Amino acid sequence: MDCCKVSVIVPSLNVVPYIRKCMDSILNQTLKEIEVFAVDAASTDGTHEILEEYARMDRRVTLLEDTQKSTGFAKNLGIVKSRAPYIAIVESDDYIALDMLEKLYEKAEETGADIVKANYSTFVEEDGSESVFPKSVSSRSTDYNRLLNLEDGDDLRHFTWVMYEWLGIYRKDFLMGNHILHNESKGASFQDTGFWFLTFTYAKSIYLMDNHFYFYRKDNPYASMKSTGKLHDICAEYDYIKRCMGEESATFHRISKAFYHGFFHDNLAVYERIGDELKPELLNIMAKTLRTAWRKGQIDGQLYVGKEWKLLKELLESPDLFYKNRCEETQERERNLQGLLNRVAGRKAVIVFGAGNYGSNLAYLLKARGVIVTCFSDNDERKHGKTLNGIPIESLQKCMKAYANATYLVANELKSEEIKKGLTDQGIKSDQIIICMIAELTGTVI
Repeated sequence: MDCCKVSVIVPSLNVVPYIRKCMDSILNQTLKEIEVFAVDAASTDGTHEILEEYARMDRRVTLLEDTQKSTGFAKNLGIVKSRAPYIAIVESDDYIALDMLEKLYEKAEETGADIVKANYSTFVEEDGSESVFPKSVSSRSTDYNRLLNLEDGDDLRHFTWVMYEWLGIYRKDFLMGNHILHNESKGASFQDTGFWFLTFTYAKSIYLMDNHFYFYRKDNPYASMKSTGKLHDICAEYDYIKRCMGEESATFHRISKAFYHGFFHDNLAVYERIGDELKPELLNIMAKTLRTAWRKGQIDGQLYVGKEWKLLKELLESPDLFYKNRCEETQERERNLQGLLNRVAGRKAVIVFGAGNYGSNLAYLLKARGVIVTCFSDNDERKHGKTLNGIPIESLQKCMKAYANATYLVANELKSEEIKKGLTDQGIKSDQIIICMIAELTGTVI
């Protein structure tokens, strides 16, 4: 293949409902100079045959066999065989924007960054329609659209970015020069975590774009993160990271505080997904590891965002108390959600103020419980006249004129009181405004 610029690796196993959408999004990229390694783990549902069809139709596609039934092995196989200067990874139940590879490649060439990443969106499909929820990789606006030089090694805040490997492209000589590959554990067991962590440890420079290029499916019932049998897998992945670096090495010493923050953050995500009967065991494992790290001075409170610091200290004090408090919070969220549903029941017009991630999540949550949002409103004039998941976005003035007695649900985690004051200053009555904190309603977002 002439002038191949990006190698795309697609590991697969039994994804017939999703694989065509994924492959079409890759092969129809505006950047044509690509090669695609579809690495199938002996699918039995017809996925393998579909990939054979793509390989026959498009010479850029090479079908490989994952003989180890390991997502890590599959991705490594593609990395080693790749001929392009850049590597991209796309999960077989997801899809990408048609200009993703072109934009990432151009920015990588322009900046010389080891890694170029961008924002993403999660999505679910229901009854032929798609609901999309935009996400940010970093909570700091200053991280975007500039080259981050990481060579001094003192600032570890980039380790708090969203830990998904498939949001960008990697310079292959950077990967090979630092011997960065995936853990080849069986199945799909968080192997992207180790890869992500190693790349962020050894990268000299990273560039983060503010585009939303990658679309991450959240409605696959067989996705690895939905499995309840993952109690020890993330701990094993962090053991892999330590083995790759050497626990006594200067490299591990440099990033150890970020390592244990990641260990806490990722195990907390596993905690939310496993069965209640397994949670006490996981909490005890977490507490034992993190208490040792605390004694060694390997915990840095500046890396823990939102409620993380409070939760960490609570876990270190007592795993039993941590478990009890989480159970009580779950019950409280259910009461909060029911209270909101009671307040909006029978309202002729329900307007969500905030046409972003939290707003789209709130509208989806309400729809699932029989409450249809009339429209969104937002201070960003660029959004006016557009739609979000089929719901129109209008200016506040237009909403006030069209829906005189509407109920306004404020969907903004950081500026809710400020927005409420702005609404009342415009003449909306306080009893028409409800502040909705997604975390207090569901504990998570899509």
